[in-house]
Amino acid sequence: MLWPASPEYVALCRSQARLTVNHLGISSFGVYLTEESGDRRSWLPVLVYPDANATANLDSLPFSALPPQSVSFREPQGLSASSEGISAPSRPLPSLPPASGSPPSCLETEFWQRMSPESEHLIFPLIYESLPLGVLVVRRLGGNWQAWEEEQLQQVANTLAIGCVMDQRHQWLSQAQAPTLAQQQDVLGNLLHQFRNPLMALQTLTKLLLKRLQAPDKNRPIVESIWQEGQRLQSLVEQFQATLEASPHPLAPVTTASLSLAPAALNLRPTDLVGTIQPLLTAVQARASESEITLKVEWAPQLPPALIDPIALQDIVGNLLDNACKYTSLGGEIHLQTRLLSPTTQGLLIVDTGPGIPPGDLLHLGERGYRGQQAQGTIPGTGLGIAIAKNLVAQMGGSLTIQSPFPPDSGQGTAVLLALPNASEGHLPEC
Repeated sequence: MLWPASPEYVALCRSQARLTVNHLGISSFGVYLTEESGDRRSWLPVLVYPDANATANLDSLPFSALPPQSVSFREPQGLSASSEGISAPSRPLPSLPPASGSPPSCLETEFWQRMSPESEHLIFPLIYESLPLGVLVVRRLGGNWQAWEEEQLQQVANTLAIGCVMDQRHQWLSQAQAPTLAQQQDVLGNLLHQFRNPLMALQTLTKLLLKRLQAPDKNRPIVESIWQEGQRLQSLVEQFQATLEASPHPLAPVTTASLSLAPAALNLRPTDLVGTIQPLLTAVQARASESEITLKVEWAPQLPPALIDPIALQDIVGNLLDNACKYTSLGGEIHLQTRLLSPTTQGLLIVDTGPGIPPGDLLHLGERGYRGQQAQGTIPGTGLGIAIAKNLVAQMGGSLTIQSPFPPDSGQGTAVLLALPNASEGHLPEC
């Protein structure tokens, strides 16, 4: 089965048609690709220049790049853009191994042979390494073909055959690589987004140090260097993001084949939830203070260990706190609270007093790259944080619930409840 001809291959056919009409006075030009199913052969018209008065200005002629379709073949003169016998076959990935052996017997039939010079029609097979691909059909009123004209048309047919093979192989490779490239882009997007959070924390802490260190302090130049390098890293991250989001050139190769696409397996183990979160709060507190945001924390006493991956949990909570800080306005509040939700589940609740999330956007939270109305604002973001968090939480057997506005009748605020499984006795280390 063949792939539909690409626009590039149609353009090649069009250029060859112009060449033959201008120099050989062709009145009809058709390129057809062939497909065989059992004992039935079908023809896919790629480009047809119907009978018309030849003219040097081919741009005004009714060339047509026909949609993918299958046309039943009857006789050579039946090779027209007729709609009779049209069907839409399925198109799996084609296999184009190097052809070998003798040409198929169909090449011996009268159809594949050129007609006599007295005929108005000439039919040239499109063959590449003994592999029949289709035909070029030309017609000139009155016929009277010269040997040099036939040689020129044979060269045109050879060019179209080579172009067809290149086109089919390019489409096959593009289709085969599409899932891999999409996976690679997802992995790179995840890594980039997770890199942003610790970078933001480092910049916040560095800024705090600069405020505390006065000019005479000998350590201030060191901290200033750290700040400058952090700014440089931020600039590189923005460039990376812009490159990742840009649509790649259709012919540009992607050289990330060595990238591992399999997600890293989480290391689930009994872990203290509060102890895992606590290191994040120093940077969050500094960032909140800078925006005059009050951070309030309430830890439940004697929570059992949670069965989690500590690093993954820090990524999740880091994303959620980053959103809370970004969308809470000057003088607002962020509340953190842990609680036992059930005998088998514990939770972390994060509530902010920001503007809340529009109802229409709530339905799409967790879709990769979706930012909703925030995409029109000035607050930077990638639309990946919630998607990454939900994926990691699911791998840990937990859940992520978002409610906005919160409280429901307030018209603002957002609450995020992260529910995590408690470690059972079988998971607890022996004393």
